[in-house]
Amino acid sequence: MTSLLAYSVHGLPLLGLLALAAPATALMSRRPLRLVGFGGAMVFSLDGAVLALVLWVSALVLPTSTGAGDLVVLGLVAWLFWLVGYTVSEATYRGRRPAVRAYNIVLSSLAGAAFVAVALLVRSSVAVALGGPLTPDHAGPWDLVALVAGSVAYVAVDLVLSAAWVARVEGGTVRAALADPGGLVGGATVLAVNCTAALSALLLVFEPWALLLLAPVAAALLHATSTSTLALTEHARARALYSAAAGCQEATSREQVLAAVVSAAEEATAAPATVGTTPPGPEQEGARVAGSDPETWLVVGPRANRHTFVEGDRTAVATLAALCEQSLARIDALEQIRWVAEHDTLTGVLDRGAWLAEVARSLTPSTAVLFCDVDRFKSVNDTYGHRVGDQVLTAVTATLRDVVGAAGTVGRLGGDEIVVLLPSAPPGTTDLLREEILSSEKLHVELPTTLLRVELSIGTATVADLGPRALDLEPDDLAEALLERADARMYADKRAGRDQPVR
Repeated sequence: MTSLLAYSVHGLPLLGLLALAAPATALMSRRPLRLVGFGGAMVFSLDGAVLALVLWVSALVLPTSTGAGDLVVLGLVAWLFWLVGYTVSEATYRGRRPAVRAYNIVLSSLAGAAFVAVALLVRSSVAVALGGPLTPDHAGPWDLVALVAGSVAYVAVDLVLSAAWVARVEGGTVRAALADPGGLVGGATVLAVNCTAALSALLLVFEPWALLLLAPVAAALLHATSTSTLALTEHARARALYSAAAGCQEATSREQVLAAVVSAAEEATAAPATVGTTPPGPEQEGARVAGSDPETWLVVGPRANRHTFVEGDRTAVATLAALCEQSLARIDALEQIRWVAEHDTLTGVLDRGAWLAEVARSLTPSTAVLFCDVDRFKSVNDTYGHRVGDQVLTAVTATLRDVVGAAGTVGRLGGDEIVVLLPSAPPGTTDLLREEILSSEKLHVELPTTLLRVELSIGTATVADLGPRALDLEPDDLAEALLERADARMYADKRAGRDQPVR
């Protein structure tokens, strides 16, 4: 330490220059390079440039006779002042959990130590290999080699430890995290900034006035870093919104819409996302899906690194919530249209086409159908009017649904012809159901002056009734054959005396 006190840079004590690393680092660490869209959010602090600057100025000022012990002290002092600045910045950052802050401090301390150790070791070794000894003006190609080596070590330690953290917090493997192309972009940026810092060190020591020429370059580099960060972030958000719009447009169910929106929200904000009835909490952002009942929210966060959300994140979430609302409304409209196209609007059961399609999809050796016909239905309409006739049809379908439950599917072919599909009906099932239907207490309509009892004629048919080769038929043909057999048996039932007047 004593030897360091004896040197200065243009009148500024070397130790004072090293001490300036603390506030400079605290300021630089607040302007990181943040890349969103490479499978998540990657943050690269550019404060390593401060360490590179003070270390290289110090190395250039010290004489060539400086011993290895003094170089170690120099590196340690530069590293400590730099670490103090980073620690102060991290400790006062309110957007992260204490555990994340502590991890970042440990990570940066190890990365900075790797930079100092590798850079000084390589500089001394390469200088000797290239024909030292060093002269008082001992800058040379070894500086570039050492700086690149130190920066590579810095980035390597940072990436490996960051990948380990991401793998632990967000799942996945360290190898997959290291394969993220964002690491190459961030690493190249850190190397460029460190090289600029080393060039500044050369000019500060030998031609300080020339720093004025470097100022526009440094400003342009910082502006380019900020602009590229913003551009990459906005590109990721735009890509996520486009992906959500395409996914929602192709979706045919509510589940597919919600999955597309959640995936896009996670990509746009680099944070976990959910859609549910819970509004956003602390460290979260959210937007209500308008028109939803019950009230539904798209919520993102909290982020694993606890970075706060910015206005662009909020806009993306609000846009996705609006897209979700429109897409769900479209799905609801399509489902309503599909329901109307496949159902009988009076009774709510499947219409002829949809019911036969269901039969064709459900055919097995034990499939059975029941064909029900209201006895003397025309007389009901003529005597009591079509309104009562509609009530009769509604009572019949309600009774059938109640009796067969989830084991069967009820449909209306038209008029007073109501049918039931039993995908799997053990022997004797159809007879039992037939008797239960005919004896049901619900098979009636209440009129102002009387109770109108509904009588049915029921015919049944099973796949087994059509012979051992029935399943060789095309499904649609077999479905029609089953219906025809049950229809024929229904008319036989009427002729046998089941067609009693509706009383």
